[in-house]
Amino acid sequence: MTKKFKPEWEKKCWGAVQHIFADAEGPAPAAALSKLQVDAGWRCSRHLHEHRYNLFSMTLGVLVIEGWELLSLVKTTTVLQPGEVLVVPPMVVHRFRVVRPGSLVELYWSDNSWQDCSMDDIVRFDVGGRDEEITSLDLRRVGL
Repeated sequence: MTKKFKPEWEKKCWGAVQHIFADAEGPAPAAALSKLQVDAGWRCSRHLHEHRYNLFSMTLGVLVIEGWELLSLVKTTTVLQPGEVLVVPPMVVHRFRVVRPGSLVELYWSDNSWQDCSMDDIVRFDVGGRDEEITSLDLRRVGL
């Protein structure tokens, strides 16, 4: 039997998110899909997921995604433009910074077959907010 539903948009400091699978009734899904609208000059919290992979698929705009490996604390910086995809594995601290406004899709799935893809699987280290640095970022330095 098919089921039609309309997930609500949740306001965030950096824009808005619509959790597609997370709003479906029943047990937690094996994967989760969210749509994001992002505003330039904002960033999300620095966080990690213990069991979830986090795939970012950019459709419009530009993000800078920063990641820190837990054991080494080595920082990586990735510029994500329309048509590009980035996968962040579980236990990698990461955040996105919005360079140009736009939209993207996030896909989550678990790192093991017995673990549901819970939207509660997030450990935050700070809070998102205005990103003064990103507005003055030298875009040529990051390949734009």
